Amino acid sequence: METMKLFAVIRTHGDAWDDSLRLEEQPEWNAHAHFMNGLQKEGFIVFGGPLEGKPMYCLSFDQTGRRRFKSAFKAIPGPAGTSFG
Repeated sequence: METMKLFAVIRTHGDAWDDSLRLEEQPEWNAHAHFMNGLQKEGFIVFGGPLEGKPMYCLSFDQTGRRRFKSAFKAIPGPAGTSFG
């Protein structure tokens, strides 16, 4: 059986995050959810989501997704400006 290598990125909420609002009430939520669901349907993201009880989220992807991540991340509605090597 071949093992699939996964890569994960853990990020904190950006400056626009409002602690008084639930996840679905955050600015740009609908655009963000639509974009991320599209990446998952394309197979770019294997799994992802918020880390319960933490102001962070995790994105996980395979080798192909890792190569595409740098350019695609710039288009994700929400936090930006982070460099990934």
